[in-house]
Amino acid sequence: MKTKSLPWWKTDGIICAGGWHPLAGRLRAGNQTEAAEQDFAWEYSEAHIRRLKQLGITLLIGQFDRGLGDQDQAKAQKLAGLQARLCHRHGLRHGVYLANTIYFESMLKEHPECEEWAAKTHDHHFVHYGGEQTWRWVACFNSPGWRVRMKRQIEKAIREVGTDWLHFDNLAVWPEPDSCHCPFCQEAFRRFLRERYPTPASRRRRFGFTGFDTFHAPNFYMRFAPPWDLDRINNPLMQEWILFRCWTVTDYIREMVEYARELKPDIRTPDIG
Repeated sequence: MKTKSLPWWKTDGIICAGGWHPLAGRLRAGNQTEAAEQDFAWEYSEAHIRRLKQLGITLLIGQFDRGLGDQDQAKAQKLAGLQARLCHRHGLRHGVYLANTIYFESMLKEHPECEEWAAKTHDHHFVHYGGEQTWRWVACFNSPGWRVRMKRQIEKAIREVGTDWLHFDNLAVWPEPDSCHCPFCQEAFRRFLRERYPTPASRRRRFGFTGFDTFHAPNFYMRFAPPWDLDRINNPLMQEWILFRCWTVTDYIREMVEYARELKPDIRTPDIG
């Protein structure tokens, strides 16, 4: 009887090294040393890859897509291809980093439509990554434009870089009250409700009356009882919204993974079963 061979990560094991900030991302973040350019260049040298091999590294996840515009990260993405070739030459697997945020100062130069890719609160503010990172918008997973853009990055990583592994970062919906209430999320939420409650009776039983066309995603700016003061959430629409936001993440990554595996069946991605 033919036995199924084990995948490489179960035979070789995973000992990972990483460096997922391109030079532009490091400089934009600030607090870099005078040797930032030289340090970055070292990561794409054969000596660096040999050193990782000596240390027992089996997988290197390098920078590829931080959410900058195509031109501003073109050079760094070519370096990702060089790094992948060096890894393969010395017996390491290579992975690419894929952020789910938008460096809008860069992206707007080529893609003014990227405003439709970003998460927006119920009062129409962009959602920023947080801390000092005022230059990063959080991406909306329900935005068709963002999904198309990410598929372009996945195809480039597979076909041009020749990577073995896709590392998706920021796979989360931002905590309330910064959830996305953009038109794409509003419509997706209504579709979600229609599928969960397909009959007038089920809708009436859950919400007291029928019809979802006038429903809006709930916001968590609660004047008299902030959500962190509640023992439990009783509002049925808020309960459904929490479930919907979990569904949004899994639906998004499932589509990205299925697309990646169409291009390269043995590409390693988040496991979706």
